[in-house]
Amino acid sequence: MDDWNALRDALEGLDADTAELIIQLGLADISAPALEPVPRVECTSCSHHHLLPDNIKAPCGHDYCAACLENLYSTCMTDESLFPPRCCRQAFPWELVRDKLSPELQTAFPIKRIELETQNRTYCYVATCSAFIKPGDYDKDKAPCPECQSITCVKCKREHHNGVCGEDGETEELLATARQNGWQRCSGCRRVVELRRGCYHMTYTTLVCYTNKTV
Repeated sequence: MDDWNALRDALEGLDADTAELIIQLGLADISAPALEPVPRVECTSCSHHHLLPDNIKAPCGHDYCAACLENLYSTCMTDESLFPPRCCRQAFPWELVRDKLSPELQTAFPIKRIELETQNRTYCYVATCSAFIKPGDYDKDKAPCPECQSITCVKCKREHHNGVCGEDGETEELLATARQNGWQRCSGCRRVVELRRGCYHMTYTTLVCYTNKTV
């Protein structure tokens, strides 16, 4: 009643047509149903609230927005400690997140994933190239580079050769230093590693050996 009294007082002094129009608009507002709030969820990563269609629910139950997924998938391509993209140690299914990523990342990530999932990787021996060579492209112990067409030896990772793999002068010098200091070589990638502390049991990680890691 107070609202109607206030409306009547406000209409005093107005012409009849204007007053009628205002009354009709007021009645329309009163009769219109209240709009329901749009559901939003909080992103576990950035803590911002986003519209429900802009998020995905990870296998562990946490929610992630499209922007944070884009950043995570882009970063893990250069920081292997973040690969595979995961939450609570559970990897995101690619089918779940693919449509939330940019078209560029939808194309680039599956290609990079092949490299990151390959344990004993082979890269082009040409230093100015160093392109990754997919295992499916190997011809026995030959790994043809998809970029410069050079042939890399799958076993020793140097230029392909006939006969048994040998060691060049620089490698022999490094191995001599390794023997003097008690260093060892990874049986998978052949890199030299050093025990600084702890027991002699070795678990390969991305910080020690990128090509023979244990997740």
